[in-house]
Amino acid sequence: KNIFPSPIRDAPSETLAHDNVFRAHAARFMQSIGAIIDNIDDLEDSLAPLLLNLGRVHADVVGFNLKYFESYMGSMIGTWDEILGDRMKDDYRQAWTCVFEYLISKMSEGYNKRMAERELETVTVRKDVMFKIEE
Repeated sequence: KNIFPSPIRDAPSETLAHDNVFRAHAARFMQSIGAIIDNIDDLEDSLAPLLLNLGRVHADVVGFNLKYFESYMGSMIGTWDEILGDRMKDDYRQAWTCVFEYLISKMSEGYNKRMAERELETVTVRKDVMFKIEE
């Protein structure tokens, strides 16, 4: 919960299930997982561009840190373990870990590309300011 921006971060945990912003984010996350499963045989062409863009979007969220993706993955595996209990076999855990790792790897790639672009934009602006030629 702490990785989300306010007001989600500041909301009491018991109210999140009824928070429309949080519910929308959870729905988009589950849609991403469903899309990975649905396109498992064609991930790079059908889904990678979408996930790369999603990572780019997260790079522009104020206060977001790349390590949050990894935390989220751990939380999801833990949630699956808790919900499935003894039914969460090692091969299920391995399969779900692969799904989450793919999601996180593509989103991280998009995030890193956007951060590099932002750094380049900053350098370009500084260069333009430093070397401005008066006419």
